[in-house]
Amino acid sequence: LSDLVKHYEAQVKQQPRSAAQHMLLGMVYERQGRLQDALSQVTLAVTAAPDDFYPKYAAALLLIRQYQRAAAIKMLQAAVASKPDRNMSMDIYKRLGRLQLQEGQKSAALKSWSKLLDVFPDNVRVLQELAELLATEDQFDAAIKRYQQLVKLSAGDNYRRLAARIEIGQIQVRQGKLQTAIGTFEACLAEVKPTGWIADDLRRRIAGVFMRGEDLAGLVKYYQS
Repeated sequence: LSDLVKHYEAQVKQQPRSAAQHMLLGMVYERQGRLQDALSQVTLAVTAAPDDFYPKYAAALLLIRQYQRAAAIKMLQAAVASKPDRNMSMDIYKRLGRLQLQEGQKSAALKSWSKLLDVFPDNVRVLQELAELLATEDQFDAAIKRYQQLVKLSAGDNYRRLAARIEIGQIQVRQGKLQTAIGTFEACLAEVKPTGWIADDLRRRIAGVFMRGEDLAGLVKYYQS
């Protein structure tokens, strides 16, 4: 690794305007744990290739590792503006949204995550990942909205549609809307085979809602009915 560092340091001296050489040296520095040196090289790559999204993305990752979230947000925004390829767009927008939320920029985070659907319109997988991400970050109303979209887009996939509705019920439980959650689970229960494992799972979820609310009398009454 030490020899590799010497090699790329020499390459950078020979090609000071080469973004690729700065990126390679930065990667080797990072491997050595020299994060600040790595960031310096990657930043030089950003300057050398201002229209390339990847050096900006790499710089943002290094800034995140050094807990410089505000600077990382700006770098990710610059990466987005440089029009990354579709495969990278998803990761960039997710990271950007998470950082913005950590910095208290809730509306900006929701906007970043929603941009994913501009890049991947009507993509069920992207919509599901976005809904899961929003739920993980306690953005409950936004998560429910995305799961509802997923239900509509999954008209031909009964299992995915049912799973999305169950997730909505789980979010309602986390919101403290226990009766609403029970109604959601019961509606799902009405659509599945009564003796199947999904029905058993839904009944356990419903019982769990009553237990969460410490409503044993309500649970007894529910079972009796």
